[in-house]
Amino acid sequence: MQQINIVIGKVLKEEREARHLSQENLAFDAGLHRTYISQIERGLKNVTVKVLFDITKAMNMDFVEFITKVNNGIKEL
Repeated sequence: MQQINIVIGKVLKEEREARHLSQENLAFDAGLHRTYISQIERGLKNVTVKVLFDITKAMNMDFVEFITKVNNGIKEL
């Protein structure tokens, strides 16, 4: 696994849980499958910018804020 995938997954899970969303609800709102969300959160998928944009939109989160949190997470490694 690549470190960036792990950080993206960690940030996604934290933000999803902070919004009290299940993987299933988030997946539905983003037009994805629940197992895909799970794989992203576990760092198993290389996610595209479009998918991240769809996910952040479904969480009512600013895309740039999400990427900034990922960037900060990478700096901490």
